[in-house]
Amino acid sequence: MKFHIDAASDIPNYLQLEHQIKTACLQRKLKPGDQLPSIRALAKELSIAIITIKRAYDDLQAEGIIELRQGKGCFIKEIKTSRLSQQNQILLNNKITELIHYAKDIGCTDEEITNALLDAAHKSKEDSHEL
Repeated sequence: MKFHIDAASDIPNYLQLEHQIKTACLQRKLKPGDQLPSIRALAKELSIAIITIKRAYDDLQAEGIIELRQGKGCFIKEIKTSRLSQQNQILLNNKITELIHYAKDIGCTDEEITNALLDAAHKSKEDSHEL
């Protein structure tokens, strides 16, 4: 799996990496037992500091998503279904929060944001029925 960092993003690099790994786990692109790149290799590949990768891996380990095996590397852990649902909810909340901040930055009111979300949800529902 390839990871990328958007240098122009306001989101810190370590959080971008954490999000990508979590999303890949939730989408089953990364499965339990899969090995992640070494800290040094990934830092070199992404052209970012080793400490940035280490922070992301440490956070993911603390959340129970990966495990660090001394001398062997970093591996995706088995995540219970309830934990996946919780992680999904966290990722969704993060995206919604990001969207709300964007909407506020461009001058939308709370009512406009709510209406836009409801319209998008209805459109998505209609689109899924057409399939």
